[in-house]
Amino acid sequence: MERSVRGDHPLGTRGQPGTLLRHPVLPEGGGHRGERKRAGAGPHRHQGPVPGDRRREVSPQVPDPLTRADLYFADKAILVEGASERIFVPAAEEKLAARRPGETPQHQYVTLMEVGGAHAHRFYPLLKVLGIPALIITDLDPVDDREPKIRKCLVSESGRTSNQSIRAWSPEMADITVAELLQRAERDPPIAGGSMCLAYQVPEEPGGPCGRTFEDAFALANRARFGISTGGAPAEELEQQARSSVETRRSKVDFALDHVLGDHDWQVPKYIRRGLEWLMAQDGTATKADVQ
Repeated sequence: MERSVRGDHPLGTRGQPGTLLRHPVLPEGGGHRGERKRAGAGPHRHQGPVPGDRRREVSPQVPDPLTRADLYFADKAILVEGASERIFVPAAEEKLAARRPGETPQHQYVTLMEVGGAHAHRFYPLLKVLGIPALIITDLDPVDDREPKIRKCLVSESGRTSNQSIRAWSPEMADITVAELLQRAERDPPIAGGSMCLAYQVPEEPGGPCGRTFEDAFALANRARFGISTGGAPAEELEQQARSSVETRRSKVDFALDHVLGDHDWQVPKYIRRGLEWLMAQDGTATKADVQ
């Protein structure tokens, strides 16, 4: 079942001019046996194996190109890691477009794809061939690898990223540190190359705290809403406050729905805002024939 959750899509529509961007509605309590349905390329996605079907089964955690055929017909593409970003991004687009009336192109086919984690790099070769403007929204995912047992850490603890979508962006980023990633993003925002743009978490202000996930970043962009200190506390302390404030919430999907369907008095995290502004500025006219 689907329900229109948004008006005219600020970057275009997933259909004919004048239609609405549509998203699957998550049933209350999740899908089969309490698991929430994952969104595919369209409203009809097979949710499990058919008895007697001998075709290969695809892990839900690995992108399956067979379900992403709309990439071939899209003017632009947005790739996100999970359901929370898939729900949030259209609302963020609408908020940004409202501030720039008349500046955003209409009647473009923009596909919004959830790739099931940090798997966007699997699409880099295809996106380069297609040549369409593509925004990849992913997580910084810092880890401390100084000990034999690698652990997740706060951004202020430095370390390296475990995100393959970042590490596979270019050869020089294969072993880049988190500090270097943040410096690069501040020096040349956003991280763009050819027809693709990479958006990962950055501080809301230079030298400030930075989220390691979408939820952390959203909390830091809206500190008062989450009871996070707005004073001059150390970055590490503020990052920990953000992490604690979102860990006590419900599921990630509920987290996004609470803000998209509820109160809209919130700020778009900087890394998503910069990425969407980059995408809005692209003309979306590139085709396979244009790419040499």
